[in-house]
Amino acid sequence: MTRLQTQGAVIGYGGPPIVRGVDVAIPDGRITAIVGPNGCGKSTLLRALVRLLNPSEGTVTLDGEDIHRVPTREVARRIGLLPQAPLAPAGITVKELVARGRTPHQKVLRPWTAADETAVMSALHSTALTDIQDSVVDELSGGQRQRAWIAMTLAQDTPLMLLDEPTTFLDIAHQYEVLDLLHRLNERQGRTIVMVVHDLHQAARYAHHLIAMHEGTVAAAGAPAEVLTAELVRDVFSLEARVLADPVTGTPVIVPAAPPGGIHTQPSR
Repeated sequence: MTRLQTQGAVIGYGGPPIVRGVDVAIPDGRITAIVGPNGCGKSTLLRALVRLLNPSEGTVTLDGEDIHRVPTREVARRIGLLPQAPLAPAGITVKELVARGRTPHQKVLRPWTAADETAVMSALHSTALTDIQDSVVDELSGGQRQRAWIAMTLAQDTPLMLLDEPTTFLDIAHQYEVLDLLHRLNERQGRTIVMVVHDLHQAARYAHHLIAMHEGTVAAAGAPAEVLTAELVRDVFSLEARVLADPVTGTPVIVPAAPPGGIHTQPSR
């Protein structure tokens, strides 16, 4: 089943299309990772899924309806978006930032309610930010800032969460911290999560469903073990590689076939 999908979507920014004739179905209650080389249309597709871009051809449907016919506030109650490298207003605290996630649920002249407060505190708790809720966002570490943005998306209380490269600019420990958090949110709360990811190992480790894009089209889609083959890595990423099993999770790991520097050792004589 899927609440969010595209049919024959052609997407661009006014010039030549970036994404061409794409059919994508996002599995409900699962984690989907969109992967592919730079410039292949990953973020463009994500923006269309959340209605920031309107396909010039084809459709994006949400709950069976053309998403561009759904009122903006209603879309924001169903889909939360975390863009790449978002910027917080100067001086804003963690709790104030998270509270902005409640905006789609606000009505004119309606005061802040107990339900709003509960949603914010729940989001802070889920992201382990309760103890620093009064800290200024600009003073946090990269991992803490990213968790604050995720908490804001959680407070929006949507069944679908879309994230554009949520681990960008984070060191390796904080990358896995954020991905572990998203895994828990999916596992414990049943959130449908879609994320653009560059690291194929991380995508395979955390996602149930992969969408591999190449030159604006979908090269393959399905379970990581089905999608990440040596042939696909060669064709999509121009990399000769072996695909092995992660010793911890059993998910695919990409190992370049050539040694560092691409220098192949010669047999001794």
